[in-house]
Amino acid sequence: MKKLLLTTIDTDRIMRILHLHRIVPLLKLLTLLRVETGRLLRSRFTWVCILLAAVLPAVGLRFYRPLVYSISGMAIGNPALAGAVCGAIFFAILTAGSFHNRHRFRVDAITDAIHSPHYMAVTQTISLIVAAVVTQACAIIVWFPYAASLLGDVFSFKLYLSIYLAVMLPALCFAVLFTASVYQLTGRFDLSLVLFAAFALLSLTAWNDNWLLRWVNPPLAYISDVFGNSRKIMSIGYNRLFWSLALAGFWSLSLLCVRRYGKGLIGSASRNVRKAYIPVIAVALAFAAVYAYAAQPFLDHSPNLIEYPGLILSSMSAPEGESIICGGIYVDARPDLSAGRLHATATYELRSERGASGAGSESSEGGAGGAGNAGRTVSFELNPGYKVLSVTANDQDAVHRDLADDDKNMKTIEVDLPQDADIVLTIEYGGFPTEWNIMALLQGGPEISRDYIYLANANFSPIPKNFIIERESFAFTADIELPEGMVPVLFGTGTAEKLGIEAAASTRAATRTSTPAPARWRLTSSSNSIILYAGGYVSHRIDAAGTDVEFIYNSKHSRSTADFDMDAIISNVFEYCTEHIGRLSFAEGGTLKLIEIGSFGGGYAGLGASVMGEDSFSAQRLSGQYTGGANNDGGTWSGRTSSDASDGTSGDARVSASNGANDSTNGDASGGASDNTSGGTRGGASGDETLAHEIIHQWWGLSNMFEETRDSDSDGLWSAEGLTVYTTYRLMKHLHGEDYAVANYVDVWRREVSNYYDNFYVRHPEYFDALPEKYRADIMNSYAGMRQYCEMPLMLLKAEELVGGEEAFDKILYDIFNREFNEDYSNYLLSYGLFLDYCSLSKEDLHLGQSFFV
Repeated sequence: MKKLLLTTIDTDRIMRILHLHRIVPLLKLLTLLRVETGRLLRSRFTWVCILLAAVLPAVGLRFYRPLVYSISGMAIGNPALAGAVCGAIFFAILTAGSFHNRHRFRVDAITDAIHSPHYMAVTQTISLIVAAVVTQACAIIVWFPYAASLLGDVFSFKLYLSIYLAVMLPALCFAVLFTASVYQLTGRFDLSLVLFAAFALLSLTAWNDNWLLRWVNPPLAYISDVFGNSRKIMSIGYNRLFWSLALAGFWSLSLLCVRRYGKGLIGSASRNVRKAYIPVIAVALAFAAVYAYAAQPFLDHSPNLIEYPGLILSSMSAPEGESIICGGIYVDARPDLSAGRLHATATYELRSERGASGAGSESSEGGAGGAGNAGRTVSFELNPGYKVLSVTANDQDAVHRDLADDDKNMKTIEVDLPQDADIVLTIEYGGFPTEWNIMALLQGGPEISRDYIYLANANFSPIPKNFIIERESFAFTADIELPEGMVPVLFGTGTAEKLGIEAAASTRAATRTSTPAPARWRLTSSSNSIILYAGGYVSHRIDAAGTDVEFIYNSKHSRSTADFDMDAIISNVFEYCTEHIGRLSFAEGGTLKLIEIGSFGGGYAGLGASVMGEDSFSAQRLSGQYTGGANNDGGTWSGRTSSDASDGTSGDARVSASNGANDSTNGDASGGASDNTSGGTRGGASGDETLAHEIIHQWWGLSNMFEETRDSDSDGLWSAEGLTVYTTYRLMKHLHGEDYAVANYVDVWRREVSNYYDNFYVRHPEYFDALPEKYRADIMNSYAGMRQYCEMPLMLLKAEELVGGEEAFDKILYDIFNREFNEDYSNYLLSYGLFLDYCSLSKEDLHLGQSFFV
């Protein structure tokens, strides 16, 4: 009985302590929050701000249009971004006004006598965030019918909700936190709004190139209509996480400055600092924000200096001494579609030979002879976001090193091999694939989601660096499980075979999942790496001027491809180019893949395949209702290029919009041509012209590789793009008439080049030479793409006139395309000098004077 009595007394005591120190303060805070929220939502001014913030996404329909490459971008992205900017302004005003009213009407003298000023600061801030949530709900309801009706079959409510909640709602909350913090620091309405304006302008100007610091206008370059957007939304979500931590820390710190006992800033802070938990929370949140900024998992740490090595042709002979020969690669890939991560195991069949002859073998590095392996150390290239979990050689642990030498979205993995002649090397790796850091504002490349998978080269598996590849018997095989309805497609000549439905009954029973069983696919290629796309693909075959074309596109674009007769567009390109340029070398018995991918603004090509961004397949683009080019509202030089095109390439070689347009091709002798300009700069009045442009790269850039020299002969203009743009213009002239071609191509070229020639630094090179190197590079990069896509086609147009007209120029191009190679292959690459020789012209003949633009 005594023991029971003591237990009862102790229990009562504990309950009283919990009641006094936990429950009562919490109930008081909740009561104040309910009263303050009710007061705020009964204010007319509050509802004026809420309704204006909910309606002002309309600004994104006409005036604020950063996204112009997809219907989802224009119907969802632009309104959400405009709502974030406009809504943040109104909520800053509402926040400053709400805090200032207590002081202006002397209400704080009464409330502070009843409750702690900290209680009032917390409840006011939370109630304003509640008002932001109400505003976001109103905006979602108001703009839902517009987005759903405009997008039609491709509308996704999940995407619609995700964009608004990731873009607009956090901006409103951040405006509340910052303005409340500043008011608690300064105690002034006007100064709070001035500082908020400066904070917003920093995001729109000085911080515009830093994806993590853009709080009011998060970087969102593109929203896919039919492919995945998970990577983009995750990136924005991380941006919001960073700012949530930073501003929550700032707001917590500002609580130390809440005025008490009629004292000023210093006196109040000296009293408030006694509540030790406030500075502790503020410092903890600040450190968390700094860590989040430094440890972001989305971008690699490549050096800012970009160097593109020229194409080097060399013999296929193997190096002297001991060489490691790779006879095959097998990858077991297990993507986590929910987390966007990959876990895989790659197995390499290796053998060691001394003085290996080069017959039937070549180095994995663009056909050049690799270095010998005297130290029995081999190297791989891998995405910097992946970690090597284990390495075994012949079932024994092998020493390996991650050099963490990020460069162009790849790092080097070194492995020490045993002295065995035959080696089975297994590398287990996984993680979240990063993107090249120059793509910070254009994130969304590697994608692993339930809607879309895009993993290219080192993003899929480690690529051998100093190996000899046995081309005659070599095979790259990969097994991967994908949800039913997701179809894998390989770039180039690779194939994908469905093995069947596999799902462990015990595992599914344990998880009690009702999701469809995954399908197991086997991917096969003759390259040492693969470029994988997977999504809701369908395909059919087209006989295009005797060439077997496999047309692969997203099933959601089936209606648009049928309505606009994409088969006829493809056939027209092949018929014209075959007649005027010549038949493709692989046309007899070969197959060309035309693949729609989840990107925007062009595409790229390699032998046996051409890919185009999905904006080329939308009904609005095909009907000419929208084009995102230089001659269209909202068009821009995106400068986004990709070198994933060629067999053996590694990663993306893409340059951000801030650095101007660029185009590069990395890879082995199979080559690759990429083009991701914004469409209209080469005429592009509709998506079929982008499609045509990428197909034409099979003639110019692939079947005929270009020597893209940077010498004075061509002033850096000579590339596959010039002849491809010119041929696209001639095709459109053939299909639509001279007036159409001149208006959408020649006039655009003339306008762009004329503006370039009018540039101050172009007219006064002596001032250009006096600029610092960085500024010279920025100016040159900003015009590089325009010159290749506009100035070079004008030079070709002038060459056409000088040689006697279109018919004579067609004969020259036909002879160039079908030329026989010299014994030493000195004419293998199509150089600018070789082109001039065929035309019997000099480089001075093609210079464009001002009279050419009159």
